[in-house]
Amino acid sequence: MERRKYIRIEGNYSFNYKVYQHIDFPYDVAKIIDVSAGGMRIVTSNQLAPNSILELNVREPFAKKRLVLLGKVLTCTKAKKELFYKTRIEFVYLDEKKQAILQDVVRELEQGQDAP
Repeated sequence: MERRKYIRIEGNYSFNYKVYQHIDFPYDVAKIIDVSAGGMRIVTSNQLAPNSILELNVREPFAKKRLVLLGKVLTCTKAKKELFYKTRIEFVYLDEKKQAILQDVVRELEQGQDAP
């Protein structure tokens, strides 16, 4: 039985992130593995502590305009025999406008995956 609240779409999109309000943590680049209106799985070069809040700066082709979102780290595990971390993020502090934009972006990505 599917327990997800939102449709999850696979992707391969780069974006910038940093630990929210953490002066000593500069922006870094990560890749989106998959995304939904509720969160995403990403690949990072840094290990991130669970419950950390990240500032996520997402741009095209993922979104038509730049989106600045906040996400809470749920888990962060080192990939076996690799130099990166697979991280699960839950979007937090989303207002209705950003939630609607995310749902539209995911819908558009889903339609793009269905195209031949």
